[in-house]
Amino acid sequence: MDAARPRAVTGASVASALTTRTATLTLRTLGAEQPQPVQSRLSTWANLSSLIIGGALLQMGYVFQTSGLAFATLVVVTLSMVCCWTLVLTTRCFEKAANLVPENEREGHTVDWPLIGQAAFGFSGKLSVAAVFFVDTVTTILYMQVLCGSCLALLFPSVGEATLLCAAGVASILMLAVPEHYLSCVSSLGLFAAVVFIASVVASGACLGHQNGNAVDFRFVDFAGGAIAVPIVAIGMSAQSGVGTIYSRMSNKEHFASVNFWAFATAATVYVIIGSVGYLVYGRHVQVNLLDNVSFDAEGRPLLGLQWLQKLAAATFAAKLQVAQPLLIEPLACMLEASALQMCRACHFEKDNLDL
Repeated sequence: MDAARPRAVTGASVASALTTRTATLTLRTLGAEQPQPVQSRLSTWANLSSLIIGGALLQMGYVFQTSGLAFATLVVVTLSMVCCWTLVLTTRCFEKAANLVPENEREGHTVDWPLIGQAAFGFSGKLSVAAVFFVDTVTTILYMQVLCGSCLALLFPSVGEATLLCAAGVASILMLAVPEHYLSCVSSLGLFAAVVFIASVVASGACLGHQNGNAVDFRFVDFAGGAIAVPIVAIGMSAQSGVGTIYSRMSNKEHFASVNFWAFATAATVYVIIGSVGYLVYGRHVQVNLLDNVSFDAEGRPLLGLQWLQKLAAATFAAKLQVAQPLLIEPLACMLEASALQMCRACHFEKDNLDL
């Protein structure tokens, strides 16, 4: 990952970058330019790890509080292994679909989920899978936007929620101006932001001193909490929406399984650390959103002189959410453009037949 030379960012440069990126997406959709396999194993690991470590990070303390230290750890490790293997199987389906569906029959679609549906069940399969893919990806994007808006609300409490959500959306659009070969650098910054968030929780807990939760209140196993822990962790470990583009860009695809393993191992480690720290520090007082604990004591009282710590955690986590947006928006945009162009061609064909 090469470092970019610092340069001034102007409105014209951002507009030019966005135009170039949009043109690239359109050309790729038309089939003139498929995602080029230029990403190294390290870059692929950074992109995949950034995609996996997402909004669930805020809820890990609550997961550990409801299901216990040992059981929550077991849930995180087990689901990370299941999701890791699922992603390997998904990439094998990509390869199989690419072999079964010739490029001239793909109608502009890249090698992603809709193509798997087409390879398995033809046109109806492509429509069905594309619909599920659309709902899943849009839901994930909106979920991340809402979380980003809630983080911004801690930074700008006097600004309305609608304005903050619009600002988060504009930031996501601007993220599309990042050149493709720098996406892994941006993802690495997102991982660093996650580390800063964890450090903020640890620092806030260290300032509690004797106010930390009593060890006798800690639970190691609570199977009833599995009803809460399993869906939160499963959603947090899901990376199926963006794996198509990440896999297509990897130069040595034979190493994807090992890279995928280390990405999920990283995510599981991060989730266990933040969940354990949040629960051990705040005990039964841990909040559903860990940001509500940062710079507060176990009883919810502000820690004198540490309000900036919550703002730092909120800012870094908002940045973490934003850097993952291009990995989700790009495959969605490619699919929508391909579908729109296919509909236009069908309409022109029907019109030509009517004219005849």
